[in-house]
Amino acid sequence: MMKRAWLLAGAVAMLWSLGALADDGSNPHEQYVQEYHGTKTCLKCHKYQAYEFFHSDHYQWKGPNPYLVPMPHHKIGKIDSVNDFCQDPHANWMTPTFVKMPNGKKKMVFPGCSICHAGHGKLPGDKATEAQLENIDCLICHAKNYKRMPKKVGDHWAYVPAMKPDKLLDAAQHPIMPGKAECMRCHLKGGGGPNFKGGDLESALITGDRTFDVHMGKGGAGLSCIDCHKASHHRIAGAGADGAVNETPGETVSCTNCHGTKPHKLAILNQHTKRVACETCHIPTFARTQPTDMVRDWRKNHFIKKEGIYHVKIKFGKNVVPAYAWWNGKTKDFWDPSTPVVLNKKGEFYTYKPIGSRDDPNSRIYPFKHHQAWVAYDGKTHMILPVSIKYMFSHKDNIGGIKAVSKWRYGHEPFSIKWAKVNRWHNIEHGVVPKENALKCQDCHGKNGRLDWKKLGYPGNPAPGATMP
Repeated sequence: MMKRAWLLAGAVAMLWSLGALADDGSNPHEQYVQEYHGTKTCLKCHKYQAYEFFHSDHYQWKGPNPYLVPMPHHKIGKIDSVNDFCQDPHANWMTPTFVKMPNGKKKMVFPGCSICHAGHGKLPGDKATEAQLENIDCLICHAKNYKRMPKKVGDHWAYVPAMKPDKLLDAAQHPIMPGKAECMRCHLKGGGGPNFKGGDLESALITGDRTFDVHMGKGGAGLSCIDCHKASHHRIAGAGADGAVNETPGETVSCTNCHGTKPHKLAILNQHTKRVACETCHIPTFARTQPTDMVRDWRKNHFIKKEGIYHVKIKFGKNVVPAYAWWNGKTKDFWDPSTPVVLNKKGEFYTYKPIGSRDDPNSRIYPFKHHQAWVAYDGKTHMILPVSIKYMFSHKDNIGGIKAVSKWRYGHEPFSIKWAKVNRWHNIEHGVVPKENALKCQDCHGKNGRLDWKKLGYPGNPAPGATMP
């Protein structure tokens, strides 16, 4: 009965505020928010929405996994996985790291993986306690020009607003639906820097024109992230090949949602859409304005003098031609730290590998960023050995950081530390160029075409020398 009352109250509150905005364009927040005391202020009217968000992937960092093979029997996601970019979220959640700069001043270089979490610093919990609801940072998504910073609050670290009181109050009084800039606060800097991780999430999506992206660029279609990644009850549609969570099964984020399955005037091009994803032709390269991390080596760190830190070696790529593979929307090889890694004949293993083949009628050829990294594992147990990011910033190698995290995660130091190369695929979705800049027939079917036909399951080029009719 209590739960039903909450649902009804939430629905009434939501309809009331929407009605007020629709009828006369007024903003009820200006009337009711006279002072801002963090999320407590928001919860006075929006507790129902807070419960929604608490159970979402953006807060829990885990959720349903309908397209992961084999499909697990419980919710999983980045919170309980290890990855080749930022290693172990639990081990590196809120670990502010300070270094001494050449000028003698101390500088914070990394607050922790929590920097990309829509919370004030606490790990997401299983129960929606008042403390957990107050940990939600509503303004990170719903305020323009919002800024926050890690700060010691009592005996713990937390994210607090880094704005003048009047600016902060103005942000709370004028909440917005998340736009490009709000989404990119976190999604732009995944993996440690702008466009490091995905390869197709560049600042130019916010500032560029239609020649960079016809959907989001200035002079283009005028779209924002949530026009395609539609949201309902704080569940966001869409999941890439490297995402274990899909909150809206059955709701796809696809070019065909707007353009249909026959978007071209020429029949030969429409025939391609059956087996070739739109992105394959319409995103010829990625990392066009900001380099992306292509290979990350955790074996040995190098010193970056101007930053005053040690860091793993990264091989960057710019204007990169994608790797191409069949994909039917499903993914395998979720990187679970509680499961031993299985090495192939090359001594490598995989994570988030797209499933598909030429023989699968549900598969199409998609463009991917193929990322590789050298990571540590236990030579005896074959369990993955995450690194302490805080340790990395001040040491030439990561051995001490590996031992510390292993003791915390597995209850003992590694029996032996060995290294293997891991392969990961990110599907490329953003940076759609105007049609005149899309790939031409010769780009794939020419003598030096970009597709590896044999790797894709063909005996050879299926249409050598093909050109537009």
